[in-house]
Amino acid sequence: GGCHVYNTQEIGIVKIVSEESVGSGIRRITAKTSFAAYSEFAALEATMGRIAETMKLKGLGQVEPKVEQMLNEIAMLKKQISSLQNEMFTLKANELSSNVKAGSKVNYLVQRFDGVDGKALKDIVSTLKGTCENVVVFLASADEDKITFVAGADKQAIANGFKCGDLV
Repeated sequence: GGCHVYNTQEIGIVKIVSEESVGSGIRRITAKTSFAAYSEFAALEATMGRIAETMKLKGLGQVEPKVEQMLNEIAMLKKQISSLQNEMFTLKANELSSNVKAGSKVNYLVQRFDGVDGKALKDIVSTLKGTCENVVVFLASADEDKITFVAGADKQAIANGFKCGDLV
């Protein structure tokens, strides 16, 4: 299907733009040829040149190793951020443990933290459950148009008949 030529010399250089399945065992290749293909290659080389210049590299050959190095650094920094966030949430949970109130059947804490994501709330609840006895924790966060609730109870509070699902 598509355009046919007697000899590939008629179309010159070829730049494959896309490739897709159009049926069982049938593939469609979309390509640019001749000057359009050359223009595409030139545009890509110009883009790579601008990237190399922005990264203050001496040539296009240095772009790939530099990007790989930067991705490794980003992954390492994400791990550090995660570790620091965990420490921060542990400290916040320890601070909040002094706000736990004594109830008739269980101790409890209800707190609102705006702008905190659900994972952070879960981490705080988990830490509080580990540091306080017979405790039920209910945390909420409002962030623009989203509200997140996290509730948790330690084993003793659950044994006393408390159900976080009912609270939520």
